[in-house]
Amino acid sequence: MARALWAFQHGVTPEPITMGVVGILALLANAGVAMMLYRFRAGDANMRSVWLCSRNDAIGNLAVILAAAGVFGTGSALPDLVVALVMSGSRCGRGLSSSLTPGATSATHDKSIRRDEDSGATCLRQ
Repeated sequence: MARALWAFQHGVTPEPITMGVVGILALLANAGVAMMLYRFRAGDANMRSVWLCSRNDAIGNLAVILAAAGVFGTGSALPDLVVALVMSGSRCGRGLSSSLTPGATSATHDKSIRRDEDSGATCLRQ
C-alpha cells in the first residue's frame, strides 16, 4: 500500500501489463490450490485455514487484475491505490476470511492457539 501511495503522490503509473500477468499467474496458482482444498474446507482448523487463505489470495488476485485493467484503461495510478487501500483495509479488524465467510462473526474466529502435545502442531483451540 505504501508503494501505491508513493506512486500516486509522485505521478508514477504502475506497469499494467506486468500487474496483469503477475495477477493472472498468481490467480491460477491460488485458485488451483483452493479448488484442490475445497473438499477439506470443513475439516480441522489447519485445513480450513489453508483453504481460506488460498481462497482469499485468489480473491486478492482478482482485485489486482481489475486494478491492472483500470490502470491500463485510465493511465492513472488511482485504480492501483484504491485496490491497495481496500486490500490493506480488509486485513485489519476482523480480517478478510471472516468478512467473506457467510454468517461469520468475529466471535467465531476468536479462538486461542494451543500446541498439540502429541504431534507438536500448532492448532486453534476449538
